[in-house]
Amino acid sequence: MTTKKSKGSNGRLPDPTRLSVGADKGIFTIKLQLGNRKILVREATYLDSFRRGKLIGESLSDEAPDEGTEEAIVENVIVNLWCSLTACSEGDLPSKDEFLAMREKDINFWVQAARELNEDWFGWLNSIEQAESEDQKKE
Repeated sequence: MTTKKSKGSNGRLPDPTRLSVGADKGIFTIKLQLGNRKILVREATYLDSFRRGKLIGESLSDEAPDEGTEEAIVENVIVNLWCSLTACSEGDLPSKDEFLAMREKDINFWVQAARELNEDWFGWLNSIEQAESEDQKKE
């Protein structure tokens, strides 16, 4: 689904916003406004885990791209972020190409909400942040 681009009074897309936090049938949710997209992020269900695995399998290349190439970077972003984010979200979800073209602050905001509800899906980010923190302490 393509979202019509409406811009704020300054001609730019609005900043990401947390619209609400709630629970539906015992599943915690966070409703976001990302640019012109409204996305509901939810605590992952068992079905969402299978959906995520299917998306990851479909997104992996038959032959792994050479490390450090543009293809490898794109595949890494899609497999590690887009698949997890879309599996635990609903609403006006971006396609892979739309996701790659989204503003960094919108993606970071979405990741933050998804991590709050599905920390185990984003454990690799915790490892990266911990390593960066240890590197900063050494300097």
